[in-house]
Amino acid sequence: MFHLTRKIDYGLVLLLELAESNPEMNKAVSPLSLRTLSKKRYLSFLFLQKVAMDLRKHGLIEAKRGKIGGYYLSKKPTEITLKEIFEALEGPISVMHCLGMTAKENLVHEVGCHSRKALNMLNEDMKQSMNRITLADFLNTPQQRWDPDLPVVKPLTPLLHVAAHN
Repeated sequence: MFHLTRKIDYGLVLLLELAESNPEMNKAVSPLSLRTLSKKRYLSFLFLQKVAMDLRKHGLIEAKRGKIGGYYLSKKPTEITLKEIFEALEGPISVMHCLGMTAKENLVHEVGCHSRKALNMLNEDMKQSMNRITLADFLNTPQQRWDPDLPVVKPLTPLLHVAAHN
């Protein structure tokens, strides 16, 4: 079953909050404090810190230290893909464990992956789709897409967030 992990949920909440609080990427605007976000959205502060570290390590967000410090996006929302977000937080995208392995690793671990060829097509299609969806597609305000020929992904309902709880 394909599902979004709590880490992905927190990552999307953080990135969307950063994108909504500073859509023009104006560095003069005060960065977002994780403590403020965790209180506002009832999220675990410690877990949110771990998520922010992974996003920062992969170049999706940056941090500013000090009294008015916090986090901000390192790229425009139209330049951050869903694939980048997933891979920054969970590693390579794979619908089956054996698809993330090389053929040699499969032999070494004696993992039988009989449906590898067919599922690899699904895996590649999913990666391509996730590469077309950007952070801007999740925002309530329509943004100009990098490719005008692609349809804009619009939410079916207004964005409502239900925080993941343990």
